[in-house]
Amino acid sequence: MISDLTNLDKEILKILTKDGRTPAAEIGRQLGQPATTIRNRIRRLETSGVISGYKACVDRKKLGFEIKAIIQIQLENTKVYDLFLKELPGVEEVIEVIIPTGPIDAYLTVWVRDIDHLNEILTRKINLLPKVVRTNTLVVYLDNVYPLPIDIADTQVERGRVSIKKVKDQ
Repeated sequence: MISDLTNLDKEILKILTKDGRTPAAEIGRQLGQPATTIRNRIRRLETSGVISGYKACVDRKKLGFEIKAIIQIQLENTKVYDLFLKELPGVEEVIEVIIPTGPIDAYLTVWVRDIDHLNEILTRKINLLPKVVRTNTLVVYLDNVYPLPIDIADTQVERGRVSIKKVKDQ
């Protein structure tokens, strides 16, 4: 649970979210802690599920995928989500699926090579998925992804004001 994190855990997470390959010895050097302490903390964070894995961040544009788009999906009704979601893995361009509240039933984030490729996946894949009634496509022209601030666990909203709660290391 996030409330169980110590300040040291949070500092380790800050470093690892910038570069998941940072060696424990380097993290220890930056934080003034022994490498064994850092390794033990990382192992605890992994075991508890706070760290769920490590991945390579691939620059899709360097692989020829120039356009990111958000496709809004309207389904026949909300009782058909399972059927719709079961078929989505067949659309390899989809990198994210969001099922929100509100008038849109699903948002699909896709990366495509060009407008022709976008048209192809819309007409030959997404519009043919079960129970899709309508789509609306938004081409993304600016994309900034901000990591979740590790310090957010220390912030509590009280009566419309933000107060900072200090967490002591264990």
